Amino acid sequence: MGMKFLASRGTWRQMGDVNIIRETQMGWHPTQLFFPGVSSCTTITFRLNSGRLMGMHLTIADSTADFDNLLSQVEAGSAGGVHSIYHVGALTASGSGWNSKSKMQWGKQAKAVRKQVGSKGLPSYFLMTPSSGVDVRMTTTGAGVTCETRAENKAIPFNTTDGWTVGALTPA
Repeated sequence: MGMKFLASRGTWRQMGDVNIIRETQMGWHPTQLFFPGVSSCTTITFRLNSGRLMGMHLTIADSTADFDNLLSQVEAGSAGGVHSIYHVGALTASGSGWNSKSKMQWGKQAKAVRKQVGSKGLPSYFLMTPSSGVDVRMTTTGAGVTCETRAENKAIPFNTTDGWTVGALTPA
């Protein structure tokens, strides 16, 4: 299990279930990550060579510093190397934050993230989701990752079991 990094506070904190990653957070888990309420957000999941998953959930308002801080935590936690990267969300949505920079706008984002984690040749995949709000579940499967989505479920506690549909990941 892991902890979540809260970029706005610059600290590691456990907040609820450790594999449920909300806005402006990152976390890790051996086999499964959940990203609730992805509307105008982008999630980036890293499958490490160890098989473990690390992920970050970014809003369009998150700053470049938030992105850099979350990514530095991913880099610090991926000492064995990154196997593959998965971008899921409303990838073409942009605001005044991290993805307003030219290199982070969709079309260039996958290449920029691969470069920042130190390997331009890493396999990357993406899935565009509607801006109406979805929950995203990423699960390790064999040598890859399965991405599932569903309409946003605002139940408290967060329901991790019902209504998931497999999404088709496309090479980036």
